[in-house]
Amino acid sequence: MNSSTKYKIASKIARKLYNRAYAEGYRKSDDEISKSEIWQKMSALLEEITGNFQYPVVALDLGCGSGRYFSCLKNTRLLDGIDISAEMLEKAKNPISKEKITIGKINLIEADFFEYSFDKKYDFIYSIGVLGEHFPFDEIVMEKIAKIIKQGGVLLFTTVDPEYRIKSLKRKIAQFIYSISFGKLKEYLGFRLKNYFAADAKDIREILSKFNFEIIKLAKIGQKTYPHYFCLAKKL
Repeated sequence: MNSSTKYKIASKIARKLYNRAYAEGYRKSDDEISKSEIWQKMSALLEEITGNFQYPVVALDLGCGSGRYFSCLKNTRLLDGIDISAEMLEKAKNPISKEKITIGKINLIEADFFEYSFDKKYDFIYSIGVLGEHFPFDEIVMEKIAKIIKQGGVLLFTTVDPEYRIKSLKRKIAQFIYSISFGKLKEYLGFRLKNYFAADAKDIREILSKFNFEIIKLAKIGQKTYPHYFCLAKKL
């Protein structure tokens, strides 16, 4: 499968998933999510990262959704929040903890990250709960990120650990069928299984190294049944 086809299918699936009903439910869940330990840790980390810059930063939230993390950023003069779903961006106009947001200006961009032409470079880029889940994490994604982040800029992202996906019997059967299939069936199963999306620790290290990023921290986080990798890196 060529890369353009892969991304077009991923974008089509994401647009269909994030409809008005989904956006409503997602926004309602923000209040509960904000009480969780993992959100609290991520919030503190975002505040620390942006606060450590010696100047007000320009940041990008890749797959910003309902603006769940807007209130966590400090020392930020401009934030671009990009998302493929107009319904999710509508919710981002009234995000959780809106009264705590200190960002100078927020731009909400309805666009496909793979197709959008950015007109600036960023001091800080973060993407939480998107890569390896709804969009691939691979060299093409990192190549684009590398082009729009400043030298010395900071990148924070999560991506799904592919190992969790092979634990159930149903999935193991599907995985076996995928391994012996070809053509359209293999493409369909690959997307249903999200085999084209995830990356393990070795993949992450290799991809980041190729685009001149230094990994500050790489760790596995989240529930045992649905683990993610967390990565913090700096553009050299």
